[in-house]
Amino acid sequence: MKQIHLVCFLSVFLAVLIFSTSLKAHPIEDKNIMDFNIDFSGVEKFLELTALLEKDQEPTQEQWDDMFDTPGYKILILREFNKNFLIERIKLAFMPSNEEALKVKLKEEKGFWAKFLPHFVRAKNQRKLIEEQVARFKSVDFIRAAVDEAREFLPDVSLDENLPLSFVIFGPDSRGYAPVVVDVLYAYDQGDLFISFMAHEFHHYYRNQYFPFAQDQPFIWMIDQIQGEGIADQINIGKWFHDKNLYPKFAKRKKGYLEWYAKSPEIIRKMGHLFESAYDHPEKKMEYGQQLRAIVPLSGHPTGFYMANLIIEQLGKEPLVKDIGNPFAFFRLYKQAADKKGGKTPTFSDKAIGFIRSLEKRYIR
Repeated sequence: MKQIHLVCFLSVFLAVLIFSTSLKAHPIEDKNIMDFNIDFSGVEKFLELTALLEKDQEPTQEQWDDMFDTPGYKILILREFNKNFLIERIKLAFMPSNEEALKVKLKEEKGFWAKFLPHFVRAKNQRKLIEEQVARFKSVDFIRAAVDEAREFLPDVSLDENLPLSFVIFGPDSRGYAPVVVDVLYAYDQGDLFISFMAHEFHHYYRNQYFPFAQDQPFIWMIDQIQGEGIADQINIGKWFHDKNLYPKFAKRKKGYLEWYAKSPEIIRKMGHLFESAYDHPEKKMEYGQQLRAIVPLSGHPTGFYMANLIIEQLGKEPLVKDIGNPFAFFRLYKQAADKKGGKTPTFSDKAIGFIRSLEKRYIR
């Protein structure tokens, strides 16, 4: 038993050491980290509220509202989450009286939404770690290093380093919204790739200023996702894609990503058929758009990464960056790259690109 405790201690110590080293590589120079537009109110309110729940005390509605009115939670609620979804899972995870209900719910939940409840359970067990990471984030300047990495795949223009950033606890994920939303524990998990992880989300934030209207229909949403994630993944995913020994904490996620990446040619061919169908039957565009969302995995990450890799391989990085604000151009560039490579490389037909151009004419001025 003592050996087990020793191994656990050493594992945690090593993880903290790696994460700390990744942050210490970028010490504060002439500007304090708190001079940037970083918001910690979400995670602070979360810790206050869950301290009550751990005593089996029910927070008032005003206390819940105070947490959800912080910038990070506010944009998450506005864009994708239901308040009651979060409230239910936070209460299940933290209230001792919900122990049996928690066990049942953990077994019941499946799919994408199943990852959030276990994350809140983890947050309950790692409260001290959350507090330590918040203190670290307040003491080191990681912003400029992350902006510099994001800049590698953005046009050569002046970038405002004072971008809005909010730290919260919501799940093993992050969002490149305005503000950028980052889960504290998920950020900690990035280890020595923390800066690149932040750069990925910052890239979304800057890119979305070029193409901010991507939520109105399934086709537009997925086309935007494929370009946005495909390019942003060059920043962090590209670092372990060619070195399978990196990112050991995410071995399972890496395995899934690589499996979907290998299926990209098949997915691209299916996309092309849907584009052609939408071109021939514009009255069914919404239906075909929903089918597109169903066949493209992981919100476009591996498919977009595959396409971006081919573009860089055949055409270079410059055209990719030049049209950063035009997701439709990304598909035209991919066709150009695929046709140039030839062989069995999946490409898009002229009709499929004709459909993409019809959307481009509507949305790009």
